[in-house]
Amino acid sequence: MKKHNVFIMMICAISTALFALSGYAEESSLFAGWEGKWVSSHALNSDPAMEPGFEAIAKAAKNKTAEDVKTFLASMYASDFGAMELIGNTITYYDLGGATVKATCEYSDAGKESTTFTNKDGNKHEFFWYMFSLKSGDAACKEYSNLIMTEIHGHEGGMDHWHMRYGEMGLKKLMNYPNAMWWPTLLRGDTTVEQALDNTLKNAEEMASMLE
Repeated sequence: MKKHNVFIMMICAISTALFALSGYAEESSLFAGWEGKWVSSHALNSDPAMEPGFEAIAKAAKNKTAEDVKTFLASMYASDFGAMELIGNTITYYDLGGATVKATCEYSDAGKESTTFTNKDGNKHEFFWYMFSLKSGDAACKEYSNLIMTEIHGHEGGMDHWHMRYGEMGLKKLMNYPNAMWWPTLLRGDTTVEQALDNTLKNAEEMASMLE
């Protein structure tokens, strides 16, 4: 009977240890907060169906044309990939069409740093840049050597999204990038052009304020 009890206790202890290790593995997953596939706003905005959104922003802005809006957004959301998938410590980048793999890269944690964004009205918004450095990957990963990423968020009921910057330059330089309005933005991977257009139309006035 005693041997039976000891055996049961051993099983419980092993199960507890495995559960703890499993929890640790989940917590240590580098991109747990961004897990899944995401589509680039830049790729969505390249679709001709987004034209009514650009026109709505131009109408809400002062002395701007739809072409001005397209040029501005292309600069702000610029990315050379159309989608990305984050799993564990790895990111797979896809081409602008979102189907062909460009690179699969593994990263290590490089910490996080608080920063402040000041809008045109002088209002300050504090947030964190989460930083990651390339650990391993193929040659194509070089252009994605360093990443800085925000948490997933939404503005007043808008679509979930997050921002990032990437490149071979150092993390500090990415944080203080010369073009302060470079904000590559990622939306849920199942986001359609129709949803993106609807979101743009709803937020046309707010987006127009960025052009002033």
